[in-house]
Amino acid sequence: MFPTADLPLIVSRWFHLAAVIVAIGGTVFARVVLQQAARLALLALLLGLVVLWLLRQVPLVGGLIGFVALLAGIGALTWRAFNGSRMAAA
Repeated sequence: MFPTADLPLIVSRWFHLAAVIVAIGGTVFARVVLQQAARLALLALLLGLVVLWLLRQVPLVGGLIGFVALLAGIGALTWRAFNGSRMAAA
């Protein structure tokens, strides 16, 4: 059995591996299915994820940056959920 002090590091590395797999899968999907405008949007998303990952690696403030990004994402999803139906109807 491994020491429990290494568990956050192990879990973190698995999440990073999962993010890389999702990014590669998204890139393959974009090449096969999506058109040029959607490819650019996906490229911007992947670039943003890489920048966010790099910022989260900064000691002391990385956790705060990740938390702020989480709050911004939840806020954007909530805003879209409530205002998206009004935009589609207009």
